[in-house]
Amino acid sequence: MTERRAYPSDLSDARWALIAPRLTAWRQARTDARTRLGIKGRTPTHDLREIFNAILHVNRTGIARRHLPHDFPPHATVYGYFALWSKEGIFTELNYQLTGLVRDHHGRTIEPTASIMDTQSVKTSTNVPLGTQGTDAGKNRRPQTRHHHRHPRPAARRDRHRRLARRLTDETTPTWREPQIT
Repeated sequence: MTERRAYPSDLSDARWALIAPRLTAWRQARTDARTRLGIKGRTPTHDLREIFNAILHVNRTGIARRHLPHDFPPHATVYGYFALWSKEGIFTELNYQLTGLVRDHHGRTIEPTASIMDTQSVKTSTNVPLGTQGTDAGKNRRPQTRHHHRHPRPAARRDRHRRLARRLTDETTPTWREPQIT
């Protein structure tokens, strides 16, 4: 096959060197399993790097996979590999593996020791008891009210609910503790 001009979405040689062992091992394991079970099939003809570059091209440009340029493998082949890699968790494995390499490069542990979660208020069921719904402390409201509107309750009742919500939030919000360094 002739060399094609590189697209901006293509992997560099250094990045491909990080990903290639996992994808090659995946393909070899599938080929070995077919052979062991006596299943005959076609020998893979397309380069894994070209397939991965095609997936990145679709992701980066947002085109429909049927509109892949002709110098990539056929769109059905590209989608087939994408579907298998997604189903078998190859992309997730690569993500964890590459994140670990970056963390190790910066002198950090491969596995993170803490995480930050950020959420926003979203609609909840209307038949959940008020006491179990929780509150959004930043907005002083129940998560059910996402858009701004005039509160339908009388002011005294509304204020009582706000005070109760603040008290519940203050009692149940964990405090941050610095990690113990040994």
